[in-house]
Formats: sequence, structure tokens, C-alpha cells
Amino acid sequence: MYSYLRGELSEKKSDFVTLDVHGVGYEISVPFKTYQKLPEIGSPLKLYTHCSYREDSQKLFGFSEEAEKHIFRLIISVSGIGPKVGLAVLSTFTVEELEEIILQQDAISLSRVPGVGKKVSERLLMELRDKMNTFSKKNVPDKEDVSDQVHQDVLMALISLGYKDQQARKILFEVKKQKDFQTLTFQSLMKECLASV
Repeated sequence: MYSYLRGELSEKKSDFVTLDVHGVGYEISVPFKTYQKLPEIGSPLKLYTHCSYREDSQKLFGFSEEAEKHIFRLIISVSGIGPKVGLAVLSTFTVEELEEIILQQDAISLSRVPGVGKKVSERLLMELRDKMNTFSKKNVPDKEDVSDQVHQDVLMALISLGYKDQQARKILFEVKKQKDFQTLTFQSLMKECLASV
């Protein structure tokens, strides 16, 4: 529903913030890693958001980086895993640390997350391995095709829209041939990629 929200930080706690957007206060749950990056109260703030709907409630989750939001969505796509566990995982590990844990199938490290026991960690490792390989910079064979974080974010966004890994890379490669790849922002690069499909 909301890709991101930009406003003024009016309240911050270790697990949620209130973001004032044109006079409307949005309560947004955040992982601790995002909380650590928050500015002072009254400062402008942009959070990448995910909205969760249930029969009895709806809740916003916010992240300081788009990569965090994509990883959060991957985590909660695993059967039986909800937003609470997703936040706990991203409160414990950075995206890079989590990628390494998944790639190494490190169940011991993952089981350190509150609420994630041995069985849950094994299920997460098994179901996320292929998906996380897609996002890991260490497993991007054509690094020139995704040369920095913007290009990596676009690659993740395309995959989250349903494109296969190789399809997404091909789209990026075709845009690279036609455009000045280094000067494009995330929004403009994403627009170019979708327009080329």
C-alpha cells in the first residue's frame, strides 16, 4: 500500500516510531537496527514501509533501507513465519550478516534470535537459501551488471515483482546498453527497467 513514508520523527522507541506526515501520525514498528540509525526527534525521516493486514488489525513496518524491507518480506513469506519473527531477525542481524548466515546454513547463529528455535531456524535456512542467494553480492556473477547498491536494489525489486533471477539480470543488462547506467537513481532505473519489459 505504501512504498515509503517521509515526514518528521515525532516519537521513537526501541520497537516503534511515530512519523508525522502532514499532520497525520503514523505508528510504525521498526527493527532495532533501524532504531539505531534514527535521527533526533523533530528531524526529517524517510522509512521504507510494509503494511500487514489481518482480520482484526493492520500494522505498518518501517526500515531505513530498501534492502531491509525486501529481506523482511522474504522472511515473512516463509510458511509459519510472521512479522514478529521478521522484526526479531532484522533486529539481531544486518542484511549482510543475515545473507552470510543463510549462505553458510548457520542454524546456530540464527537460533540466537528471540523466538527462533532450532526447528524454525532450520525451516528459515532451507526456504530462504535459494532466495537469499539471489540477493547476496557474493553470489552475483556479473558484478558489472549490478555495480552498486542502487543496481542491487533494483535487481531485488524486480525479483520481488516476480521476475526470475536471470530475467532480472537480462533486463538490467539491456538498460545498461542503452543508458548511462552510473547516473540513474533507483526510481529512474526501475522505471527504465519496467518500461523495457
